[in-house]
Amino acid sequence: MYAEALKFDPAQPRDAEGQWVRVGGQIAAFKAKYPVVAKQYPRSTYTEMGSIEKHTTDVGREWEKQLSHDALAGISERFGSDVDTLMASALALHDIGKAEAVEEGAGKHAQHEHTIPILQTVLRAEGFSEQDVTLATELLNHDLIGPLFRGDEGFKAKEATVIEKLKAKADKVGMNLSDFVTLQLAFYQADASAYPYITQFMDREQSGKWTFTGKKQIAGIEALIRPAVKFDPAQPRDKDGQWTKGGTGGIDPSNKDTWMGAGPGWHTSPEGEAPYGWAERRDKENYTVPAVTHKVPKFANFGWWGGSHSGSQTITGESAALMGIEGYEKDDLQSPESTAVAQRMLEEIAASPGSEEPLFHAFQNTAHTQFRAGDTLSLPLTATAGEPQPIYALRANAEDQEGPPTVLVFPKGTKMMAYGKWPTDPKQRGYEDGNAQEFGHVYSEAIVAGGFRVVKVETRYFGSMHTRVGSPPDQIPQVYGQVVHLEPIADFNPATGKWEESHG
Repeated sequence: MYAEALKFDPAQPRDAEGQWVRVGGQIAAFKAKYPVVAKQYPRSTYTEMGSIEKHTTDVGREWEKQLSHDALAGISERFGSDVDTLMASALALHDIGKAEAVEEGAGKHAQHEHTIPILQTVLRAEGFSEQDVTLATELLNHDLIGPLFRGDEGFKAKEATVIEKLKAKADKVGMNLSDFVTLQLAFYQADASAYPYITQFMDREQSGKWTFTGKKQIAGIEALIRPAVKFDPAQPRDKDGQWTKGGTGGIDPSNKDTWMGAGPGWHTSPEGEAPYGWAERRDKENYTVPAVTHKVPKFANFGWWGGSHSGSQTITGESAALMGIEGYEKDDLQSPESTAVAQRMLEEIAASPGSEEPLFHAFQNTAHTQFRAGDTLSLPLTATAGEPQPIYALRANAEDQEGPPTVLVFPKGTKMMAYGKWPTDPKQRGYEDGNAQEFGHVYSEAIVAGGFRVVKVETRYFGSMHTRVGSPPDQIPQVYGQVVHLEPIADFNPATGKWEESHG
């Protein structure tokens, strides 16, 4: 019955690596067919991953690696419906209401209230059965697995509670529990692995598939998929109720003691130094949330910056032209609207009282610039964050590392425009239900611009995207780079179009 619908199609759209891109095909189809969907895709996810369309495309690419054609065909046979096609359609809509949730003040954690109605409307219009719509809804309407990785934080989720909820969902859908959990975990892994930051807590299989396989936090979840792995209620647990045995070791994001000592597979420099960023961005115990004065502004075309890389590059080029900084080209997206966005961002920065915490910008230094104390830089609009994110300066494959990783460090007090920040009230939840206290910094993204002087340069070990627990030592690249500490020396005044001495 399903062999024809699910058979291998050599004409199936693929990416540069030959992977299926079925979700990407559904994105294009839905954009052309449903105005309510087309309106949402260019909008920002309010994360570092850009627009809803870009993030959804990334998730779709990762989804293709999660489950084999045979596995999906088997689930379809048992469920009595074409789950493969359903998932491609559902994933194309999985974050479609996120921008509305954020911009209406509900926050990203409430995005499902905006996403699910659109999802259900489109799936029904596409001819999917109510059983299919229910399956898609139950898989996408709540993150059950993520809280397990946070232990006693956020939802204070416990393994037994999550397992009971998964069982209830499977019963509601009318699906075999093992099949439902297989789909739920595959979706969670595809979504998580679309964020470079999260992949450091994952393992990558030879096929390119990112997984949390073997992590103790999901041992009970995996037991539901593999009935032979018996769920033992007497299994030793820690103070938060999490299993303490049964995993494969490695980095446990919920246990600080494993971050810097994951055994012989942990990749340090020859001198024993851990990669830059590990200690710097995880000293949560000593972090105090500062008094925050910046608010994320809302103005026409605000989301264009985060809508795509090309959008932010266009606005950066526009700001460089306004500031008289050479070397930044305008591209084909130049328009009165992008000029207006650049102007407004520069106005926000000019009026800024200064960042409440240091900010960081990481990049791959393909020009091989050697920074020295005393050097000066004139920067147009530049994205930063409240923590070092060296992953953006490192390529997934060693052969793609064309230049040394470099991190610019902007001191507290640097003029900036808030673009995205974590909630500062511990009672509020943000992405993955975290807040500033839990993340150890306020700004997920802040935009800076101005003139700066180099005050100090450090050579640091950076590791790489593929310095993972279990990699053979002879395959570990020793990647070193620069940490460049800056001080503001000049501000651009967009009202006069002139530069002024910085008083930040």
